[in-house]
Amino acid sequence: MCQAVTFQFNGEQYTVDISHPRPALPVLMPDQSSKMFPWGRHSNQPGTLPFGFTAKRDAVLAGRWDKWFPRRVLIPNDAYMLLNFEGKPKWYPNAMKTHLVGLMAKNPETNERRVYVVVEEPDIVLADYHDISPVSAGVSYR
Repeated sequence: MCQAVTFQFNGEQYTVDISHPRPALPVLMPDQSSKMFPWGRHSNQPGTLPFGFTAKRDAVLAGRWDKWFPRRVLIPNDAYMLLNFEGKPKWYPNAMKTHLVGLMAKNPETNERRVYVVVEEPDIVLADYHDISPVSAGVSYR
C-alpha cells in the first residue's frame, strides 16, 4: 500500500499520509500548474467513488474503473512511503524526479473527483519487501 507521499505545493513542503481524515495529493494540470485533489476515500467519508487509495494497474487496464470515467494524471512527489510485509514503513526518495501515475476518477452526477495512486506488482528489487509498487511515469519535472 502506498501509505504516504511527500511533495511541494505552492512553495511549501507537505507529507500526507492516508491516515489523515481527508488526504489530498497534487495533480499536474495541462498548464503545468498543480491542483490539489482528494486522495482516495476512507470508508467513513461520504461519496460514491471507490474506497481505498490505490488503483491496481491490471484492474484499470481490464476496464474495472471504466464506470468512474478514469483519466491518467501525473502526481509530482519528492518521496513515497510503503509498508513492508511486517507493517514497517520505508521511504523511497524520488531521485529521478519522475511523477507517480495517478487515476482521476469522477462521478458526473455528483461532480465528485478523487485521485488514486496506480500500483502494480513490484519489481525484483522490491518484491521481497512489498506486494505492490507505485507506477512511475518517465517524465522528469525538475
